[in-house]
Amino acid sequence: MEKGMTNNPAEEELEGAGQEPESSFEQEPEQAGQPEEGEPEAAPQPEEEPAPEPEANPEEQPEGEPEGESFSRNIPPEAFTYREVADALEEAFGGEEDIVENGVWVATVFRGVIDFTDSEVVYGQNEYWADSGWKPTRRYRCSYSYDSNSHTAARTSDSVEVFVRFLTSEEIAQIEADAAAFAALKEFKAEYDRKATEASYDEALEEFSDLVGIDAYQSVYENRYSYESVDALKDACYLIRGKFALQTKPAGKANVDDKIPAITIDQNGKPEVFEVLSPIEKLHKEYGTKNENNKNIRRN
Repeated sequence: MEKGMTNNPAEEELEGAGQEPESSFEQEPEQAGQPEEGEPEAAPQPEEEPAPEPEANPEEQPEGEPEGESFSRNIPPEAFTYREVADALEEAFGGEEDIVENGVWVATVFRGVIDFTDSEVVYGQNEYWADSGWKPTRRYRCSYSYDSNSHTAARTSDSVEVFVRFLTSEEIAQIEADAAAFAALKEFKAEYDRKATEASYDEALEEFSDLVGIDAYQSVYENRYSYESVDALKDACYLIRGKFALQTKPAGKANVDDKIPAITIDQNGKPEVFEVLSPIEKLHKEYGTKNENNKNIRRN
């Protein structure tokens, strides 16, 4: 740009009039507090201490940070997460299945996991049939195993149908009270039946008082409640009585009128006690000679 030329027309007019154009920059004012020449300098003022910062309220949380104490998770590497198990169970027990008969689609079964524990899973089943529409939802439970290496689940038992009831806390308390009362009633009945059974066993042994003192009978008596029935207990006593009678019969010539008890075992393994007739009694029974007035007896 040539000397004396300017882009501002007003400046050109001022130059033509012999005046200096005003600078577009104002002069900086004198620094406040700067003493003029000849005046004494003011004493330095003490610096003001900064106001103390307000103490932080421990109950207030900074914005953007979640409430609650900080914590760290220490899950071992071999542990599997809830989400992994849920996905594996959904893969094993969920999904859809079409039912086709003679090449024609008739229904579709939809299954999905409802809930699960460490060892059992509950899944729901909905069915849509072409001829009747939706069927009521049914729920099933079964056991499962989980492989943390392959992240897969497998069924380990047959499914059983389960049912859902939505109850209030009062209804649950009533059910638990009824269950406790029913358990107490069952216990009372079982105790009553036990005492009645034992009384019947004791009564059956009263007719075998003649066997008291025999070792074999003492063993039966001490274990009397272990027999399956009163009849079984009596059979054991009859067997002991027969053996004892045979062992205690005096030696010598038998009286022809003696009735000798005998014991045999029937086809069911139970002892039978009966009398063995003497030879004279057999003749009387066979030929009717028991009656003294019987005319069929030949007399010499």
